[in-house]
Amino acid sequence: MPSKNAARAIRTRRKHLTALRLFSTPIEPHGWQIPPTVRLIPLWVAVLVTFAFYAVGWFRGLVVGLRYAISPWDPSEQTFLDVLVELVPSAGLILLAVVTLWMLARLTGQSLAQIGLAPAPRVPRWHAAAVGAVALALITGVKLLGAAVPFTQTEGYPHNPIPDWPTALLRVVDAALGGAAEEFALLAVPVLALRAAGVRWRWIYGLTVVLRISFHIYYGLPFTLLMALWALGLVLLYQFTGRIWGLFVAHALHNALAAISVATSQIIGDAAGELVLIVVSVATIAICLFALVQLVRATDGYSAMKAAGFSLSWRPTNRQPRKAVTH
Repeated sequence: MPSKNAARAIRTRRKHLTALRLFSTPIEPHGWQIPPTVRLIPLWVAVLVTFAFYAVGWFRGLVVGLRYAISPWDPSEQTFLDVLVELVPSAGLILLAVVTLWMLARLTGQSLAQIGLAPAPRVPRWHAAAVGAVALALITGVKLLGAAVPFTQTEGYPHNPIPDWPTALLRVVDAALGGAAEEFALLAVPVLALRAAGVRWRWIYGLTVVLRISFHIYYGLPFTLLMALWALGLVLLYQFTGRIWGLFVAHALHNALAAISVATSQIIGDAAGELVLIVVSVATIAICLFALVQLVRATDGYSAMKAAGFSLSWRPTNRQPRKAVTH
């Protein structure tokens, strides 16, 4: 029969794993096994990898965004071939980021499950979908908040006019890949590289948020700063769940739905585009709420959190349940 201390340790471990079913993988509380001060790769390598992806994929967007914020212009019409040429770099960045993540995992001794590229052991399949639902709700919520608050309202992205539906559909694919590429190249790669170089989380938060919002400056400074909530939320989701595919799909779906709304406005008319935008927003919120409800019901999340003494540190407290008094 186990001793009193051993039994207590077993109970604590069980409660810990129960709470982590909702928020993380059972591998380790934050999904990472890299000590906070150990450098597994040189810092200059981590910085070089981080900024290389940014320079290749998004520095041009920063320059164009700054020019547009200072002096807006009317975008020219895009042909099918123009959109096709833009689609190739996004697909290439995704492939390159996946290869880089695999190499970083090998260098740091992490498994593909720990960095989110493979399913985590003993974690239900719907876990990644639930993480994606939270991410999609966060992205949509920030966009709706920006549209509702007067000082953050903006004209939005300067979309190029398109001549026909085939071009519009190709742009939907391009928009989806562009958003998805951000999650690999501007989130997963910097987080894993900088963490392996011994960089503390507070610096990782700051850098990834700055990288994310910098090339969205065309929205205007107030809304761009509001997007920091979105950027920080996605970093926290990745840190505390270790799942990246849910974020990948959420951002791709958000961009694709936004592109469908814009294409409808340009080809059919503004009224039709606004109707599509409303339907898409309501459907997105409904899907997210349904997924979250199913998540909590499947894990009995509230009871697990309460039983584990859930706190902002994302770890259970040391409180033990009171023993029943017998007479």
